[in-house]
Amino acid sequence: MRKITAFTLFIIILALAAGCGQSDFANVNVKSSRIEFVDPDYDTTEGYLVLKMEIENLTDSVLYIESSSPTNEEGEKHLWFVIKDEDGNEHKATYYKEIESNIFPMSVSPRTTTEGELAFMVTTDVSSVTLEVTQNVVGEGGSKVIYTKEISL
Repeated sequence: MRKITAFTLFIIILALAAGCGQSDFANVNVKSSRIEFVDPDYDTTEGYLVLKMEIENLTDSVLYIESSSPTNEEGEKHLWFVIKDEDGNEHKATYYKEIESNIFPMSVSPRTTTEGELAFMVTTDVSSVTLEVTQNVVGEGGSKVIYTKEISL
């Protein structure tokens, strides 16, 4: 049986420590939600669901925030956000000029955290939606749902 020397053990510990905190995926946290009507004096049947969220990029690459499955350069990492209503309808993130800290479209630098708001056009006849955040690496042929949350309206 071969013994592990103190030096070998030291090298193993260094290698493990170097990988701590690294991930191929992002952390997403929804902090709050609200509905804003485009014209409350005229129409309250649809509005913008505005989600305040925090995105922490744990990767070594820039993460691009998209409204749908991306088709950009090979090797780029993307996050895309979709909400699904009770009937299974999907709503993509959309630009809404009235929110102050819009994070769509945007990118998140490696090893940084950003906070902002994302908007979705929704009808107000549903009582809840489910947010689904997917991350992929274009060119590697895969994606992964990294966050889901039910949101009451």
